[in-house]
Amino acid sequence: MTVLLRLLAGINTTVYKLCAFALSSGLAGLAGTLYAYYVQLVSPTVASAATTSLAIGMAVFGGLGTIWGPALGALLFYGVNEALRFVGVVYNLIAVGLVIMVFVIFVPRGLAGLRPRSDRRTPRRDGVTWDTREKP
Repeated sequence: MTVLLRLLAGINTTVYKLCAFALSSGLAGLAGTLYAYYVQLVSPTVASAATTSLAIGMAVFGGLGTIWGPALGALLFYGVNEALRFVGVVYNLIAVGLVIMVFVIFVPRGLAGLRPRSDRRTPRRDGVTWDTREKP
């Protein structure tokens, strides 16, 4: 459902968005804390442009909006990044930027968007359908 349909159904989407933001921020903070404890170093050089572009590239490459898309994108993108490590950091950043541009322009849904979507949905218990197509 779109946000408009949810609002018309009486579901307050702002509360869910705020909860998702707070939960993801808390998990990111916890991950940063564990990483700093593991590395035993807190420095601005840890989050360089290469690391940030790699994280954004993984999400864009996999596709936003699904769970398995960014996970698969992270695995594949990290493999490509490691394979290009021998050419140097500058060319590696150029390759990451090119992949991000190609995927944003030509494949906006990432790898997750390449999979055909099925129209099968779990039926409701009360038998009500949300089919918006007109019947002949």
